[in-house]
Amino acid sequence: MNTLVYPHALKFVAAVTRALDTLASAAREQGRYPAGYFTVRSRRDNTLALLMPFGDGVAEHTNPEKYVGWRDKALEKGDRLFNNPGHVSSWQSRDPEKKKYGGAIAVGDYILTFSGLPEALDEALCALVALDMGIADAQTVQKIFEVSGNAEGQRFLAQIK
Repeated sequence: MNTLVYPHALKFVAAVTRALDTLASAAREQGRYPAGYFTVRSRRDNTLALLMPFGDGVAEHTNPEKYVGWRDKALEKGDRLFNNPGHVSSWQSRDPEKKKYGGAIAVGDYILTFSGLPEALDEALCALVALDMGIADAQTVQKIFEVSGNAEGQRFLAQIK
């Protein structure tokens, strides 16, 4: 049993669900399902503590390759952020030509990732979860959004302050 997240697993599930609900209309406006994969891992040793699909699109999506793609991208973002310990956002090592995208943040003892939404919203979802879980404050999230240039994330942060 993984002690990193086990006692808080249900809290993470609830926080991701709330964040996804907050971002759903923005995702739909960009032609995307409000769905994807979320991960939590240790910032100290990269232990994967939670990997879970979320959203209506996961249950209804007719292309199973989407599930695999979301999962694999969520895992890749977390590994990449772990392997760049001075970074707070996977945007700092983003390389779209190599299919390396934003959507992961490092806060406290955790690396949070999401894949399935447009990448700015992936990162915003992680930040909203971190705020909801109390593992980051608004100032920390604002700094992450500044580093990544995430204007959409800043817009959602302004709404909840």
